[in-house]
Amino acid sequence: MKNIILILLLFLFAGCDGKIYNNIHDKSKIGVSVSSIEIVANDEQSLNYSKKIMEEKGFVVAKSNYKLRV
Repeated sequence: MKNIILILLLFLFAGCDGKIYNNIHDKSKIGVSVSSIEIVANDEQSLNYSKKIMEEKGFVVAKSNYKLRV
């Protein structure tokens, strides 16, 4: 039983070998230059809130290859 638990722990920690970014606050960490973003929302209120937040973060909200689905 001890051997099985040790092997499972070994497999668990062997898979953790890189940085994991949960929230990306700095656009330079993405790896591409994202200058504009298109927002796709279900309703007008979500679109307006998302647009305001993204513009405050320095994004241009316009037709783009990058889409934020809200």
